[in-house]
Amino acid sequence: MDRIASPKFSSPTVILVPQGAEYHAVRRGMGALPLSSQLPSVYPIPMGSEPVSKYLQQWITEIIPDRPTLLVLGLAGSLSAQHRVGDVVVYQQCCNLAPEQPLQSLECDRALTQFLSDRLTPHTQPVTGLTSSHIITQATKKQNLGQTYQASVVDMEGFAILKTLQSAGIAVGMVRVIGDRHNQDLPNLNDAINAQGQLAPIPLALQMLKHPLNAMNLIHGSLKSLPILSQIAIQLYKDT
Repeated sequence: MDRIASPKFSSPTVILVPQGAEYHAVRRGMGALPLSSQLPSVYPIPMGSEPVSKYLQQWITEIIPDRPTLLVLGLAGSLSAQHRVGDVVVYQQCCNLAPEQPLQSLECDRALTQFLSDRLTPHTQPVTGLTSSHIITQATKKQNLGQTYQASVVDMEGFAILKTLQSAGIAVGMVRVIGDRHNQDLPNLNDAINAQGQLAPIPLALQMLKHPLNAMNLIHGSLKSLPILSQIAIQLYKDT
């Protein structure tokens, strides 16, 4: 397992957050802070491992000279009964879901992770995350993946971000809010995500209409989790 040791941190200077509703939730949190606060730069990133890797390869050349401390914020799906919608989790490490390859795992920066845990205590839980190239739509598959990989939550960008940025010597921490339960089926939105990692509105709407109950549950989870994402931004940067 690859590890990066780093010094003690203050609040991260850069935030990466998936574009769309998650990005806007973080921006709302930042907008509630006093103008005198030391606020980070916030960048929207595409969904999915391949699109975010391509994005970061270009973006990284702009920020490497500053060697920022970097935080990934966003939503994640639960793979365990231990985590409910709205729970806040801090990644200790992240694995890559690649069934035909040996298990790859990267550890988040230890000092930054400890800072995030301390700052957000007592409302966080330490977890191992799992990154998938696609949305896991079936509850039974979520539970099987959690048991197979000993992971608690799933996302679509975490491992790719760690791999790209750690290779450039950038300290990375990750905080996610649970947006869907381990026993919750999801509408199949994979076909609605284009090659640039963006949700296409018409395919998205069609998929939501095909699975109305699953869509309603997903929307309900978002309505609960997105305001918590805003609160995390406030909690991390208030009094800075």
